[in-house]
Amino acid sequence: METPFDALFVVSDGFNNHIFWNIAHCVATQQLLHYYLTGNDFRVDQNG
Repeated sequence: METPFDALFVVSDGFNNHIFWNIAHCVATQQLLHYYLTGNDFRVDQNG
């Protein structure tokens, strides 16, 4: 079962952000905690 791309950008009632934002937030937080705070370079492009 695949999720339509547009569905990732729908903000559901009671929430402030869409699913894609939450996924990106998880990746960015992981990068910050595991790489940046240990003095290493990010493993994903910081510019998108």
